[in-house]
Amino acid sequence: MSESLPDSADILIVGAGPTGLSLALALQQQKCDDVLVVDGAAQGENTSRAVAVHAATIEAFESIGCAESILQAARKISGTVVQSKRTRFETATFPPLAQYTKFPLAIAIPQHITEKILGQAVRDRGVRISRPHKVISVQPDPESPKVSNVIFEDGHILRARVVVGADGARSIVSPIC
Repeated sequence: MSESLPDSADILIVGAGPTGLSLALALQQQKCDDVLVVDGAAQGENTSRAVAVHAATIEAFESIGCAESILQAARKISGTVVQSKRTRFETATFPPLAQYTKFPLAIAIPQHITEKILGQAVRDRGVRISRPHKVISVQPDPESPKVSNVIFEDGHILRARVVVGADGARSIVSPIC
């Protein structure tokens, strides 16, 4: 059974994957107190949609206080070879990046592990995550141009000042002009 949604939130993040959870943590660090993360799935995926995480993303995780936990759970990669069955296309090594980043590596970590670490940090810091709640429409509020009405599959309408789509390429969330 899903938990009930509030009638409003200052910032609504649609999608509880790594992007949505990272944004929630970054907003929390900036003292945004009324942030709500919703996701249409009852729980995170147990699959991975990425092969590697690179230095810039690790730096972003560091900025929200999660890099250490993610690095501990990941396999560190110092280089890679891109090839087909017969042809070697490219060899890349990451240690030369040390002059640009303190993370001169890539990491391999299943997405569900990243989501678990970020989700725990979100909960520990008091940001609300509510599942399963599927957004079916976002419309401007006819009485307040600075507010959007977010309509959920169950008919609930939540008013939000900011709505962020972090639920993938087929997101229903789009800019309202």
